[in-house]
Amino acid sequence: MTKPAGKALYAASSGECNNNCVFCTDVSWSGRRRGGGAVKGLPAAAKGRRVVFTSGEPTLNPDLPALIAEAARLGCSGVSVITNGRMLAYKDYCSRLLSSGASEVIVSLHGARPEVHDAITGVPGSWAQTVRGLSNLLALRPKGSRVQVSVNATVNALNIGGLAELRDFFLSLRGLKNAVFHGLLPFGRALKDWKKLSVRYSRLVEELAPERGWPENLRLWDVPLCAALPRAPEGACEFAMRRTEMLKRRGGCVDGHREKKALRCCRACAKLSVCGGVYARYLETYGDGEFHAL
Repeated sequence: MTKPAGKALYAASSGECNNNCVFCTDVSWSGRRRGGGAVKGLPAAAKGRRVVFTSGEPTLNPDLPALIAEAARLGCSGVSVITNGRMLAYKDYCSRLLSSGASEVIVSLHGARPEVHDAITGVPGSWAQTVRGLSNLLALRPKGSRVQVSVNATVNALNIGGLAELRDFFLSLRGLKNAVFHGLLPFGRALKDWKKLSVRYSRLVEELAPERGWPENLRLWDVPLCAALPRAPEGACEFAMRRTEMLKRRGGCVDGHREKKALRCCRACAKLSVCGGVYARYLETYGDGEFHAL
């Protein structure tokens, strides 16, 4: 039996998207969607690893079932699909995805209210479709199914004020594997509008942290550990550097950790190899006062 590799392999599975998110990393500084389309297949190196289909909107690719089937043939340890969930509002499609062979479906929802989510996606009515799709996933999943359902949200200035409400909505959903909140990545459209969209890590954690205990399925992604503790437990924090590798559309892989800077205090930190430091763009905006060695 092949031993799974440590890093998940993220694969771009569509060159199109039906949302127009303000922080999209697939859009260049000029506002154009990056070319290249979807990967045509998976490399042999995917064997034994978790594969995550993402980038663009995977459900718009008619070849998604074939890509999922290929991952199964390669003996991948798991197959996840990250989606905005709008296609899942159609029950027939939702049922097909649930029976496709994917082991996890991760739905992106960025606000507990339509006005917040729709302002972030740039598409009126997208909140209603995404919530309906998420409801379909949980309702149509067969009893005893091994398909796990998770949700994620990218935290930014447009949703920070309603973060606790969104957290409570996620945690109210029965049968959810994880509710993941992402720090904003300084790439693509988010980099262009960084000053308008970014928020301090300390505020993110303060707004997100429940008053009574931290639920096991509440997660933080790419928020420096020293800025998260003690409000968030170490076990709830995950990082691109440790966990991901990106599969380029034309083949080859690149580490999921990019453009982080190790501060002087980071060099003495026992966790530097886990989180990799702080994004340089963040430091330019907020300085280094939130960070310390662990």
